[in-house]
Amino acid sequence: MRSRDAERGRVSAAIEEVDGRDVRIGERWLVDFGSACHLGLDLDEEVIDAVPEYLARWGAQASWSPPTVLHERLSSALTRLVGCERLLLAPSIERAHLLALPALAGTGTVFLDDRAGRSLVDAAAVAGDHGATVRPLRRGDPDRLVAQLRGGWRRPGLICVEGVDPLTGAPAALAALATVARDHGALLYVQDTAALGVLGERSPFEPSPYGIRGSGTAAHLDADPAALVIAASLSSLCASPVAFVASSEPVSRPLDAAAAATGPCPQFVAALAIAIEGLGVNERRGDLLRARLHRLAERALGPLRAGERAARGIPAFPAMELERGAREALLEHGIHAPARGPTGGPVVRITAAHTDEQVDQLRLALDSVPSPVKLRSVPAE
Repeated sequence: MRSRDAERGRVSAAIEEVDGRDVRIGERWLVDFGSACHLGLDLDEEVIDAVPEYLARWGAQASWSPPTVLHERLSSALTRLVGCERLLLAPSIERAHLLALPALAGTGTVFLDDRAGRSLVDAAAVAGDHGATVRPLRRGDPDRLVAQLRGGWRRPGLICVEGVDPLTGAPAALAALATVARDHGALLYVQDTAALGVLGERSPFEPSPYGIRGSGTAAHLDADPAALVIAASLSSLCASPVAFVASSEPVSRPLDAAAAATGPCPQFVAALAIAIEGLGVNERRGDLLRARLHRLAERALGPLRAGERAARGIPAFPAMELERGAREALLEHGIHAPARGPTGGPVVRITAAHTDEQVDQLRLALDSVPSPVKLRSVPAE
């Protein structure tokens, strides 16, 4: 490991050099806890070494119609992963939401998670511009949702939630929400980018409490798939921006019509290659990476919420937002954590590519955070 400048002066905003999970900003080296690729496949040699062959064969951009075998291979791998009957690809999660939400909502009603991220909020606004009614949904309150659904609302109904809480990493009550949606003739639309590749279906033979296969929050909580629509990008799984919308066959009809109206979505070959190769690595050794990820997350973040997580059976999710004032304390201890949280605080993201020493450095930094600056608590669900 190369030597690190111990200077603790003011740092510039631009990252100028990368060495694994270390980054240089100005003259100072910091440990980077800003990567959203929790499996660490953004640094995996098997994934990286495969990309040049794709570029040599296909060029840089793939915007063809009909789709290529690259799109078919990716669709097949994703269908196996999430177990859906129908799947549509998009170049980004923003494009996926903009394609799916207005088409599924029509002139009906969108019940929108009050913790929804910007891309979901923007897509719901577009659905509203096209005639849908958008109503707020209080996260973690299925009883209130039942009361809303028993009242007057225009059909079709779309219940839009984040698979895991963007503030805390706590999974949404998807099993209960899916049952509510099914019983009231609505669809449950889950934005699951953060959890795809991390959480997966439970198994007696799982190497970690995250489950196996990395198939997402709905699979982890065994939510009824009949009323589900899953939208996610592959950024957490393998650092590819490629996204998808997965559904059962009847649900896919409005999505097919929207896709036909908008035409083929351009894709960059490198993004497709990373997605295909990353999904392959996930199939072969993803559970081993998740076991390592869970161990590292428990090492740094587990003690901070041991009591409440144990009471609710929540594994330590490898991402956590801090209060705004924590960023300076992290920098003082050589930790880079961008201010990307919904409320503007720094978000620390642990990946399987971090070392034990780097995670211990984060733990010491978190211990130094002043008492008025606390980690955000997990709301009751």
